[in-house]
Amino acid sequence: MGVHVNGKDTPQWTNGLVSGMGANRIDRIKKILDAAAAKGILLELCLWSFDMFDAKQLGSSQYRMDQNEALFRNQNARTAYINNALKPLVLALKGHPGLLGYDIINEPEGMKDGWSRGNCGSVRCPSQLTGYEIQRFVNQLAGGIRSVDPDCTVTVGASIAYHVTQKWYNDAALISAGGDSKGVLSHHSVHYYPWNWGTSLSPFHNPASHWGLQKPIVIGESPAAGFCLSDSELSSCGKSYRFSASEKQCITTNYKNAYSGEYAGFMSWMYKSTSGCDKKLIGDWGDMQNGIKAIAGSPCISLTDSNCKTGSTNPPPPPPVVVPPPVVVPGSPSSVVVQPPSSQCTQVSQTSIQTSSASNWVVRNGWGMGDSSTLSVSSSALTLTTRQWGRNYYWIIQSASTYCLEANKDYSISFKLSESSTNQIYNTSISQCSTGCTGTTVEAISIDFINGFSAQTVSPVGVEDSQLNLKCNGEVWYSPLPTSSQPALAVSKYSPFTFKFTNTQNLQNVSFAVLLELFGKPSKVNTYTISEIVITKL
Repeated sequence: MGVHVNGKDTPQWTNGLVSGMGANRIDRIKKILDAAAAKGILLELCLWSFDMFDAKQLGSSQYRMDQNEALFRNQNARTAYINNALKPLVLALKGHPGLLGYDIINEPEGMKDGWSRGNCGSVRCPSQLTGYEIQRFVNQLAGGIRSVDPDCTVTVGASIAYHVTQKWYNDAALISAGGDSKGVLSHHSVHYYPWNWGTSLSPFHNPASHWGLQKPIVIGESPAAGFCLSDSELSSCGKSYRFSASEKQCITTNYKNAYSGEYAGFMSWMYKSTSGCDKKLIGDWGDMQNGIKAIAGSPCISLTDSNCKTGSTNPPPPPPVVVPPPVVVPGSPSSVVVQPPSSQCTQVSQTSIQTSSASNWVVRNGWGMGDSSTLSVSSSALTLTTRQWGRNYYWIIQSASTYCLEANKDYSISFKLSESSTNQIYNTSISQCSTGCTGTTVEAISIDFINGFSAQTVSPVGVEDSQLNLKCNGEVWYSPLPTSSQPALAVSKYSPFTFKFTNTQNLQNVSFAVLLELFGKPSKVNTYTISEIVITKL
């Protein structure tokens, strides 16, 4: 996950020096990590990228370009960034169950070799960096991180294995350049794209031991699609592989080879849904899943965890589940009094969940981000009104009743979701939503059960996935991508939504919640109505 990336929006500068991360930046990152930890996912935070010297990405701002250059070539600027932005970030995230560690900078070699510089126009682009300047930057930022959190992972996403094998990032080279004995990497990270390099630089054709390094190696970037396209498919997309047809490999083989070659991990690029040539060449989460499944259940290979060594049959447990804390929004109706859950839970047969009183429900916002969320009731339906920015998660939780569900029994939940006629839902994927989506995107709709919830709870904990085996009907994830002329989705075409599930153990005194994952256009007031909620024991 990117933090500053090109430096256009963060960190905050005052009088020529970095003065902080920027308003609410750390809180936003923590909430993303909370959401990741809740799914048992670890995120690596990539601080910077070679895009720092791309004038077009910086909005043709000479001011921003000069700031970015100063981080490499001015010790005062670099020290101010480390002390006023980096260290506060690391301190705030130290020990977070959703944090893997930090990638100092993505593919910095392009800032030396020149391929990352471009689109200068009227902006004075910096001269190419030297290897020494890159090493000094990496050393001092890594040292800043380790001075606060010595146990977290730190790496650099090298554009190819060559830069790693030439000892650009070994301990002695980094310390010599920057002078900080703590500023070393925990592991190496290499990238590989088959239209740029042949098999001699491929981690999928050579085991980790081939490179002669003394630290674990993670494959930090490579196409999620693998590289097994036909020559005609490649040609139609303007590419060709740098190896013979017999050396082509699909993504499942890549994952198997990365594992058998004892690499400490593989991060495919990219997660976002793709189409056309991007889908063929790069791939997306759908392709990535096939590779992950190919090695699922295999013993783990160590990155840093002492419990997880090569050949171990007992991988360490996943991070504890953490649900983002509730956001208490100023201005919520003061007349609403939330009643505590009843001491006796309702045994479900066929139960209609009442939505006639807003006082029986609360809304919890997963991200916050200045959002203002309220619940009201109209015609026996719950109405959620929110002003959001980008993707938000909303738990709409029934606080006045709890339920008991039996183990190994089948249940279903159905409910209706409606949209505002003035702000209709346009799509079910945020891909290309910047072109033509004037309303809201529904990314996911699901149900949840929450243990021990009360309106005063700081961190309600959802029922673990192992307790529910969800089998869903009524999914809407696959509508066409939006265009400037695409009409509204008309969610009524898909509503009511029905979710069938079997829980694997008894659930006692759990609160019911509808979870909406929504992507809204900035500064719009969005309104959604939920009604006719029914839980049925099948």
